[in-house]
Amino acid sequence: MPPPPASLLKTYPRRIDVPLGIVGAGTLLGVGLALPVMSIKRLVFWKDDYSIIAGVVSLWQEGYFVLGTIIGAFSVVFPAVKLGAMIALWFTPMREDARRRYLRWLAALGRWSMLDVFVVALTIVLTRANAFADVAPRAGLYVFAGAVVLTTIVSVEMERLARRAGKAAPP
Repeated sequence: MPPPPASLLKTYPRRIDVPLGIVGAGTLLGVGLALPVMSIKRLVFWKDDYSIIAGVVSLWQEGYFVLGTIIGAFSVVFPAVKLGAMIALWFTPMREDARRRYLRWLAALGRWSMLDVFVVALTIVLTRANAFADVAPRAGLYVFAGAVVLTTIVSVEMERLARRAGKAAPP
């Protein structure tokens, strides 16, 4: 009779670094989405700060629905879903085959992790090319990038722990 499924939390009860990393990444993500990621100064008179959330809302208001949806999906929804998957993988008891499927899904999500940071950085570079505007990165970009990097580090560690737990489980 196979052993009952166990969560990674039950398998590694002393590993508080993983849940703390998930909480830290979630906090950085929320702050990074709300803080301005860039500041645009046009001529001498106008200065605007844009957060990722404000940028997505602005794109929708201006009728750029496809671009707003893409940036919203990759910068807001995608990281939140990845963090939710990591929480489920750590806390939910599951059989080894289900955990392996989850890990493959999480690895596929991980391949796209830096796309949202790349889009924001590309936006800053393209806007800097405009002679009438001065664009500067703001704290939100660095906090958001930190969330993506921390999420990647924690997910790699979770994969390593899950594989080690799978090897230790009897067939």
